[in-house]
Amino acid sequence: MEVNLTNNEVDLLRSMVEKDIRELLLEIAKADHREFREELRAKENILESIREKLTLIGVS
Repeated sequence: MEVNLTNNEVDLLRSMVEKDIRELLLEIAKADHREFREELRAKENILESIREKLTLIGVS
């Protein structure tokens, strides 16, 4: 799949993904149930992958 984004769109997406990662890390730290923590970590991994792809685009 290919998506064409402007530099501003990439910057905004990266900021949103980084914010979501920070919020997930707080939620993971507070989670009492192992299964729930695992679900949150899976989401974190997906967001980390997205962040890496946005970084590869080369816009900071």
